[in-house]
Amino acid sequence: HYLGALPSPDFAHDRTVFAATFEGLYVSTSGGDGWRWLDVLQPQIVRNLALSPQFADDGRLWLSTYGLGLLEVDTLAGTDGPPPHKRLDTLDWMFPDGIAVSPDLAHDGTLMVGAPNRLLLSTDGGASAQPTLSAKKSFARALAFAPDYARSGIAFAYLSTYTGTNPLANRFARTGDRVASWQDTNIEDVEDMVFGSDWEASGRMYAVGPDGLFRSLDRGLTFARVESLDARGCCSVALARGAPPEKDPVGPAPDVLLVCSRLTGLYLSRDDGATWRHLDGLPAGTRFDFVELSPGFAGDGTAFAGPRTDGVFVTRDGGTTWARSPGGARIVLTMDRSPTFARDRVLLVGSYDGAWISRDAAASWEPLPVVVPAGWTPVFSK
Repeated sequence: HYLGALPSPDFAHDRTVFAATFEGLYVSTSGGDGWRWLDVLQPQIVRNLALSPQFADDGRLWLSTYGLGLLEVDTLAGTDGPPPHKRLDTLDWMFPDGIAVSPDLAHDGTLMVGAPNRLLLSTDGGASAQPTLSAKKSFARALAFAPDYARSGIAFAYLSTYTGTNPLANRFARTGDRVASWQDTNIEDVEDMVFGSDWEASGRMYAVGPDGLFRSLDRGLTFARVESLDARGCCSVALARGAPPEKDPVGPAPDVLLVCSRLTGLYLSRDDGATWRHLDGLPAGTRFDFVELSPGFAGDGTAFAGPRTDGVFVTRDGGTTWARSPGGARIVLTMDRSPTFARDRVLLVGSYDGAWISRDAAASWEPLPVVVPAGWTPVFSK
């Protein structure tokens, strides 16, 4: 991941040149014939995260850092000092991309973790990992297990070239046999995905990407663009069960969808995507990258939006008014709510200065600093 080089002003005599890469800084004192990695990375950077499906009970979460690799954090292990961190096996790659946790983690111990040109699978909670999907010259950015993965074996992986120079190399792949084999779907560019609240009955899910919002009604086998939403540059989608229709209070409740476009802002639908409202009340010109909905949105009206430059914004009236959450990270690199949010009210944000956790639906924040495990040796310095 070479980005540029700078030779010494006295290069003719000292033969020294520095090379900047995504992985950090390298130096050569032999005119480029040999290189040594300089450990100047900031492992506090948290770029991806995932929470246990039973977070309220076990307090487990996973962080991908720039330099320390994948860490597991136990937020319930005592109260003295920061929570313990455990490094997990990512096959000597210390900058993991997407992370997904099996809904049945307590029984199958299954994690998916993105690495360059391959997707890693662990079935022992991260103690070991093995490649499961070739991702030629790309990265596994967005990963997800279907809610009924334990029974159906369905999961998804978005493999991105990230450069924009060869978009046809992007892939949105699906497995239906517990990651034994993968097949490409009919869409290629996906940044986020959610599953309908009636997934097991209807097979309905949504995916967003640069071309807009897409819906599948056949358990992710095929996707069609949701034409009712006129938005491009979409990057995040959230879903919550809505209120039952007034005309049929015993009928199925439609899902609420919140979609984020980097170009035009936030859009809310309360009827499974049939109609949409563009949300105002947000700072003009703010570019949002992440959205989350309270699972009880139909009653509490709570939603979250994360821009990369100005912290987390919250609405508690269904999207009419928004306010910046006090405290917490200013630079939002990733955001996720707890799967057990209805019980613990936890929202988690990754940033350049570690992770930030809110236990009161973004009313307040506390840092969850990344701790360097004892005996840590940078892989690239070996």
